[in-house]
Amino acid sequence: MKFINKRIGLIILTSTLIFSSCKKYEEEKFDFASTSKAPYVELKSKTAKTVVQGNAFSFTVQVRTAFTEPVTVNYSISGGAAITGSMTLPANLVESASSVTIPAGTVPTGSTSVALVFKIISATRANGQLTVGRLNPDTEKINVTVTK
Repeated sequence: MKFINKRIGLIILTSTLIFSSCKKYEEEKFDFASTSKAPYVELKSKTAKTVVQGNAFSFTVQVRTAFTEPVTVNYSISGGAAITGSMTLPANLVESASSVTIPAGTVPTGSTSVALVFKIISATRANGQLTVGRLNPDTEKINVTVTK
């Protein structure tokens, strides 16, 4: 009989500990809604590109959720050339392609190529600023090799 009482006591003690630990999580608020992440813009692909000077290379930007107003995405190209520009992601779309023409004469005389970095700088819409990149804005770039 003592053995049965010890078993029952152990079961009651274990059950009490298990259920009392659940209260901790009932009191916390977890937000699993897809809207809790700040709106962001990112490059669809960060694959390196090669382009002949005087020609264009294309890129695609995307957002997590479509907006009812257009998004203006500002970018810069640095390295052997300094180029800035912007493109517009039309309203109600989650992605849009654009292109940038690399000016002739970008590759210095005596060189066969030059390395550039295309990077998203900022993005805005009528209701405010968007975050650049889902996790890290420094990763929203494309290495571009420009050849003659």
